[in-house]
Amino acid sequence: MVFQNTLIESKSNLLLSNSILRANISNGYCEKSLKLYVQMRKMGVFPDGFTLPLGVRACASMGEMWSPQLCKTVHGNVVVSGLQSHLHVLNELNGVYSKIGCLDYSTLLRIELEGFEPNIVTWTTLLSVHARCGRHEEAIVYFSEFRKRGSRMSEEEIAVVLLVCADADAFNKGKELRGYIVSSGFQDYIIVKNSLIWMYGKHEILNDVTALFLEMEVKSLVRWNTLISSFAEAGYCEEAFEVFSQLEMLNGETQCDMLDCSNWWLRFKGKRG
Repeated sequence: MVFQNTLIESKSNLLLSNSILRANISNGYCEKSLKLYVQMRKMGVFPDGFTLPLGVRACASMGEMWSPQLCKTVHGNVVVSGLQSHLHVLNELNGVYSKIGCLDYSTLLRIELEGFEPNIVTWTTLLSVHARCGRHEEAIVYFSEFRKRGSRMSEEEIAVVLLVCADADAFNKGKELRGYIVSSGFQDYIIVKNSLIWMYGKHEILNDVTALFLEMEVKSLVRWNTLISSFAEAGYCEEAFEVFSQLEMLNGETQCDMLDCSNWWLRFKGKRG
């Protein structure tokens, strides 16, 4: 009732209405947020470039059955409001369509972005969603286009592209990117180094995997497991178990993870025996 009364009082106060929507979404009340959004529209509160992304974000949390249709409805409000060329709105729509698996709509939004300069959020969203959905070739295309524009990449984008290169037949592209990483000062970012280790491990370039691991000042359990898995998947089971033994001596509290590594070793030893 408090929110309803506040909305009535704030019919002409869009800032307050947006704050109410944002508060509900931040606290996980997405269904309530959508009801408030519909009430705003019925009351004649005209949405702006901040209202619509909030509405889209709420739609994404409504489950597979309802999210696509709800997003398309709010997308229609975007067009009617004349905000289809608002970069912040398009980025939010792009991210949500990607999240709920509507990649065709995401591609259409990419076409709408042709009229102006996409920002770092746009590129990161396009790269990450295509990588997550296994559309590696398209992710590489977006990465190449981004580089052609001369824009500086973020560490998140670099990590995504390296993971794509690990899973796709694009190892040479990954090696090229490593040169950019060094020249641009990204070599000490943990997220980048982890992705490099994963890429070289997937392609069984174990000398580089070991060198990158040894360069790390802080060697977390995830990085130890990545190193062990790289050796094991390449068939070097004795080396994998040697690293596993070193980890066991350093940390006796990782039994579950070490058991996984031990199973790797036994499986590969069985294959080789």
